[in-house]
Amino acid sequence: MLLKTSQVRWWVPAVAVLGAWLLALTGRCAAQVNFNQATLDSLGSVADTATIEHAACLLAAPTGGIEMHGDTAVPIIAVNTIYWPEQAGTPMAVAHAACPYGTVVGWHNHIPAITDTVFKKLGWDSGWDKPEWVSGRLRGCAIGQNDIFGSLRETAPMIMVHVDKSIYCWYTKEQLLQNSHRMILWPYQQQISTLDNH
Repeated sequence: MLLKTSQVRWWVPAVAVLGAWLLALTGRCAAQVNFNQATLDSLGSVADTATIEHAACLLAAPTGGIEMHGDTAVPIIAVNTIYWPEQAGTPMAVAHAACPYGTVVGWHNHIPAITDTVFKKLGWDSGWDKPEWVSGRLRGCAIGQNDIFGSLRETAPMIMVHVDKSIYCWYTKEQLLQNSHRMILWPYQQQISTLDNH
C-alpha cells in the first residue's frame, strides 16, 4: 500500500525511468519515488536495533501512475523490494557486494553511539562548515568519504542513510559527485525525514 497523507515522496533529480529501473541522465526531474510504510518500518527496525552497519539495495517498479508538472508527465515508481547483498559490517562501516543493476536506492545505517565517538575524535562538531541545525542524532545523517566514494561506485542514483527508526536522510549521486572533494558531507535539510515531519 502506498502512503497517502504522510506519503514519503522523493523527486529524483536527473534520472529517467526505463522499464523498472532508473538510468542517470542530465536535466530535469523525471521520476517520483514512493516508499510504502512497511518498507520504511523494516529498514527503520534494522537501523534502530543494529550494533553494526548494514547495507541494502532498494528496488522499485513503475506503479502505472503519473503526476503532471506543467507539460511534463512524471512517472511514479514504488520501492517494493529490499535486497540484502552479501556483506560484512562493523560498528563504523559496511562492505558489501554490488547491488544489482536497477537498484533505485543504496541504503545503509549509521550507529548513533559511533557517530558521537567519531565526531568527538575528529572534531566535527566545530568548524567543518557544519550547519547549526545538525546536532544530536541528526549528525548521523552526515556521510564521510568512505560513504561518498562507496556510493559513487554503485549504479543506484540515490543513497539513503537510516540513523534509527525515526530519522533517515537521502542524497542523490549528483550531490555526491559535486561534493566528492569533502571530508564530510552534511545532510541537506529538505532531505531529512523524522517522525516529527510525518
